[in-house]
Amino acid sequence: MALNKEPKELSVKVKGYALPYSTEHIGSIRLLEFQERIRHAKERLVLLNAPTGSGKTLAYLLHGIENFSTTIILYPTKELMEDQAKNIVKLLNNLGRQVTEVDVDEKNESTRSNTSNEFDVVLLVANGDTLRYWADKEESSEGKAFLNKLKEFTSCKHLILLTNIDILYLLLRSSFFASSEIFRIVASRGKALLVVDEFHLYFGFSLLVLVTAIKLLIYATSNPFIQRVIFSSATSVDLSKVFNEKIEVIEAKYYSSDYTEKEARISRFDTILKIRPIDYLVYSESDINKVLSEAVALYNDITARNVNLDKSTINVLIILNSIISCEALYKKLLSNLKNGVKRISSYVPRKERRLYTSYETKILVGTSAIEVGIDFDSYSLVFEASDAYSFIQRFGRVSRKRCGEAIVFVPNYSFSKIKDKLSGKNEVSYSEFVKIIEDSMFKSKSYEDFSVSQFALALVLGIFAAIEKRINREIDESELSQLVSSDKYKEIYRKIFPYDVVEKTLPIDKDFILKRFFMFSVDNVSARGNLASIPCYLEEFDTFTLVSITDLAKFDFELKEKSEISSDLKKKLPCSYTFENTNQLAIVHKISLEKAKHQFHLDSSCIELKKVLLGKHIIGCVTNVVTTLDQKYIEELKKAILSSYGVIGFEEDWRLTHLKVKVDNRDFVLYLGADAFLYYYLENKNKYKPIN
Repeated sequence: MALNKEPKELSVKVKGYALPYSTEHIGSIRLLEFQERIRHAKERLVLLNAPTGSGKTLAYLLHGIENFSTTIILYPTKELMEDQAKNIVKLLNNLGRQVTEVDVDEKNESTRSNTSNEFDVVLLVANGDTLRYWADKEESSEGKAFLNKLKEFTSCKHLILLTNIDILYLLLRSSFFASSEIFRIVASRGKALLVVDEFHLYFGFSLLVLVTAIKLLIYATSNPFIQRVIFSSATSVDLSKVFNEKIEVIEAKYYSSDYTEKEARISRFDTILKIRPIDYLVYSESDINKVLSEAVALYNDITARNVNLDKSTINVLIILNSIISCEALYKKLLSNLKNGVKRISSYVPRKERRLYTSYETKILVGTSAIEVGIDFDSYSLVFEASDAYSFIQRFGRVSRKRCGEAIVFVPNYSFSKIKDKLSGKNEVSYSEFVKIIEDSMFKSKSYEDFSVSQFALALVLGIFAAIEKRINREIDESELSQLVSSDKYKEIYRKIFPYDVVEKTLPIDKDFILKRFFMFSVDNVSARGNLASIPCYLEEFDTFTLVSITDLAKFDFELKEKSEISSDLKKKLPCSYTFENTNQLAIVHKISLEKAKHQFHLDSSCIELKKVLLGKHIIGCVTNVVTTLDQKYIEELKKAILSSYGVIGFEEDWRLTHLKVKVDNRDFVLYLGADAFLYYYLENKNKYKPIN
């Protein structure tokens, strides 16, 4: 008698959907129902839930243009910001508006009029790249260059500022030259709209910073220039967990069938989806070969059928989790197909990414850098998904313009659940399928309660302390904590936090851990809590970038002292790369296809699982380092740890900054920087209850 074997794949047709039209038009554009509702939104806080590619950008752009003099849009990634800048120009042109885009593109700079009074809409892109570019061009600081750009367009009718939480956080801390003047210029223009795009991507420390920054902007003064905040998300989120006021929730409704073209706009077509199980992640040689086989088969099938596609359409799009797996697959695809194969990851500079999506790219392989950035048309899709969010987000990359095909690799435990829920079904509606995925796969945590705990108040104290420290660099730690705990600031805190919480928390010296987090917030300038970055030269692309110390192990590199750098390379180095945190430059030859190994062995004195440790304490406990890396790198890594905080515990979330360590031959995880405090909070929730 034959045994029933577990199926090696599932196949299902996921039906497309259409979004209902409203009765309103803007010129020749007929608005969708949810766009009309956003256009007429009234509450201070608005949450927009709508699928990827549904028209969220047009919705909040229209609301901003019609109701405010300034629209500020925060994006989670540079890729998405750059992609949306081009999209926004097209949308505004379709609305009959004249747009001047200010980025790092020389042709945009050279076509400007000299009189700012002639400008209708100015689109200003302010991120790390553009600020460095403007600063290098002016031979000034990034803050001064930013200020000068704003002054240049003071009189435009509408300013659209595309930026990110990193820049906003630096401005709030007065880390830039004339930060207060930058705020004053924006505020002097009148009412402003703040949009948080892809809100669901923020978690942990970055969510804490984002929520705290918004509360400072809208609650800390009696007449805030930010009059409304729209949170835009492709997946369902609950804002009430972090804001204690009325929230206007607008969700896009969609039809899966029984509609006419007059009633609704098709936003997604049918997809034939094959679901394949893997152990966990696409990382082993055999798993990479499986993806290779599927991608080549799809490409050959498209070629054999002579499918009529535009030159800009990507035949096969591949999205993997690991940059190492992405690079390994890219090399294999090149050897199989020779031409038309490109890749996009954090390793590939922005200019190269634009080229890859502008020319005849047949197969594009990438990481999460593709997930929420760079809009393009793809005929078929191969991807891996280890959680529900990445599955839904990546699945949205296919079937936007026509019926499509997709193959997904999921962990075995998720595959079994999906198989049970799809049992006997050959096709499902999109909404039903999303529900199945959400119920069957791991859901990434946002840690919303951390952003409304006493750590939020400690962060605000840290922001004000950073400002005070900039005014008086000689002030010591004790004086600083007393100053920001004084009555001078208490009234501001009470506008943001409940009265009893302010009284319970201040002075900040009362709680040892909160005091440490406060001091961390004073010195930390990253909105994402990352460890120090090191300047890197990418040989393949002849360009420079900054890479986090903990990410450097992914590359085949060598560290050179500043004195060892060749004169030719020094000439290419941007003047904004000042080597403030290190005297070394990493020469990156390629991505290492062999997983780099480095593990710190600590003695038993570090096994204080519920204590946040100073970096010096951690390094003092190191008994051995097992590594395959350059010893210089280990020394740099030690320096980064030495300047940070850490807590030893067990693996909670791979997204958190950590190192795997051994203590008495037992495996632990050393969480670093901001994530050390997050882990400590998770272990001591009863002590730090939500204050919202």
